[in-house]
Amino acid sequence: MKPIDIKKLSEALDNLLKLYSSDNYILVTANDVLKRLNINDILYVEARNKGSLVRLRNQTLSCSVLLSDFQNKIPNDRFFRSHKSFLVGFKYITEFSSSEIVFCNGEKAKISRYRLNDFKKSYFDYMKRYIFEVRLP
Repeated sequence: MKPIDIKKLSEALDNLLKLYSSDNYILVTANDVLKRLNINDILYVEARNKGSLVRLRNQTLSCSVLLSDFQNKIPNDRFFRSHKSFLVGFKYITEFSSSEIVFCNGEKAKISRYRLNDFKKSYFDYMKRYIFEVRLP
């Protein structure tokens, strides 16, 4: 058995606490009802007309919040503006190509070719920070 790296363990626990803290909620108005959303449940946010379509794990909400306002409210280490119309959450991404991002439910979001390199860097930083690597013997 390998010895435990206390520094890495401490960082991992801090990240876990950050994921489940009360700061992970935002308030949005959808269909004239004020809703509290857990940002951990957001797959992506898509710009629509003069508002946004918020795709959550178990529902889709239409709200009057602009995409840029969402971008300012949620942590940029877990979300990325992949296109002028999309703000994507890293947590539910299963794959991506040079033109699109695929989520765990099969839905897709566009990625701008001008933002691809920044997306890759941010996504891989997220993977290092929040995803535990498991190595089999």
